[in-house]
Amino acid sequence: MSNMRLLIVLHQQGRLEFPNKVAELVDLRYLDCMSMHLPSSKAKHQNLQTIILRRDMRPLYLSLDIWKMPQLRHVLLEYVILPDPSSVETEGDNSAFVLENLQTLSLVMNFQCTEEVIKRIPKIKKLGIHYEDKEVDREYYCLNNLVHLRKLESLNGISFGSSFLWDLTFPTSLKKLTLVKGRLPWGYMKIIGSLPNLQVLKLKATPSMAESE
Repeated sequence: MSNMRLLIVLHQQGRLEFPNKVAELVDLRYLDCMSMHLPSSKAKHQNLQTIILRRDMRPLYLSLDIWKMPQLRHVLLEYVILPDPSSVETEGDNSAFVLENLQTLSLVMNFQCTEEVIKRIPKIKKLGIHYEDKEVDREYYCLNNLVHLRKLESLNGISFGSSFLWDLTFPTSLKKLTLVKGRLPWGYMKIIGSLPNLQVLKLKATPSMAESE
């Protein structure tokens, strides 16, 4: 791919056969392909704005490079695990950025909404999170920090049989809320209904529990 170094858009149908070569495309802004992993940027992808990787159900562990791409706007990956940004400093690298331009991040497995993560994605508008544990520890995942995502407009929360959303406070900026495979007490629906900017509510396989429960 040495003769394609000026490539800005790469959209490939099917699996990416040369993932390591993508790191050479220093001007790449849009990457859309099917791949087993995200190509390592080695700090070269400073211009990358959109990443779309379609893959199977196995989780994808992102490298710390994701926090070193300051132009990122949309990250659409299936079942990704986001690295702890504080690990960048732990490894002696101070080059992690605040992703000021990031608007879309999905679908993150077992999303830990720590203060460090909140600080890195201050302008996120669309967030997709997925929890597999039957009983999600809200304190461990710092889910109460979701309220500090003050630009968040769309939240897609997926949980298999968990009550992790109970008593959770959402940011008032929220316009669209999608809940999948969770359990909600009926009284909590009133709290959701009080969100001042909420326009769309989607409940998918999410039973509302009676007051007696």
